[in-house]
Amino acid sequence: MFIKKKIAINEFIAKGKQSGISSHIQAFKLIGNEIANSDFKDYKWFQKQYPELKHLREKADYSDEFIIQEEVHDALNKANSIISLVNKI
Repeated sequence: MFIKKKIAINEFIAKGKQSGISSHIQAFKLIGNEIANSDFKDYKWFQKQYPELKHLREKADYSDEFIIQEEVHDALNKANSIISLVNKI
């Protein structure tokens, strides 16, 4: 998306730091806006999937809790679906 939109990653990060917004939130908003402009139904789907994927990532990164194989597959499928959606716009 950065290439398609001709957004310099360094500028993107610097802009977020200036406004006190994390790069994850900044990217979520950018992607969400692009999806909403393309197809609102896809945007609503993205709004549901992203937080679920984020929860699974945080569980994997910051928790000692065991992650079952089903959750791993779910996270991978959500990530691949989001990637496909972003590549579509």
